[in-house]
Amino acid sequence: MLARSPNAASRNGKKSDHIKRRLQSVFGYTPYAIYFGFVPLVIYLGMRLGPDPGTPEFSLANLLPIG
Repeated sequence: MLARSPNAASRNGKKSDHIKRRLQSVFGYTPYAIYFGFVPLVIYLGMRLGPDPGTPEFSLANLLPIG
């Protein structure tokens, strides 16, 4: 049988600790990405899919309060 070197476990432990810290930092920022990305996503999808049939065409000029 092949003998495992004593450093093999510590090397894998360091790698898994690094991956764990990296995932924790990514998941730490996930709520902010969802919070600040939801409204732009909804606006993007609304502009991309367009209005329902029978409604006026949407444009950014319609949002301005110029009479």
